[in-house]
Amino acid sequence: MKQQPLVLKNKIKAYSAIAGSLVINQAVDAQIAYTDVNPDYTSVNHMDTYSLDLNNDGTFDFDIIQGKIGGNNNIWANPKGTQNAIGVSYSSALFYPANLNANSAIGNSLVWKTGTGSNARFLAHSAPSLYTTWGFWLGAVDEYLPLKLIKTGQTYYGWARLSVLSD
Repeated sequence: MKQQPLVLKNKIKAYSAIAGSLVINQAVDAQIAYTDVNPDYTSVNHMDTYSLDLNNDGTFDFDIIQGKIGGNNNIWANPKGTQNAIGVSYSSALFYPANLNANSAIGNSLVWKTGTGSNARFLAHSAPSLYTTWGFWLGAVDEYLPLKLIKTGQTYYGWARLSVLSD
């Protein structure tokens, strides 16, 4: 009977050490800066471009572009610089920008692609003459595009909330 309080005391100490480290790590890693685009931006013209400056340093980090290429309708995200990237998902042997639901984790565990390959950038591609579409974004409403920004050796993760018409 006299050993039980010692065992319980050691378990409480072990739990406290783990809980304390989790709280410390969460406080260091979880800094959120939210920028509301007000009013919301709606693309209506060929080659409309919305440029994102995620850290408000006066340099655009990503472009969201809507336009036609060869008669096909396209919306794509273009990371600026050589290190900025878009979180992607795999489909039909190609990578396309992921569309995440609210509260999805965005971090190093995602697959990240820079703007070097066109399929890594297409949010949505529609070829009406071929009756085909690419990407995960056609008809998406309030979905989240994962973004990775690297500035002065520091990595930042974020997102842009987008909606794309089904046509």
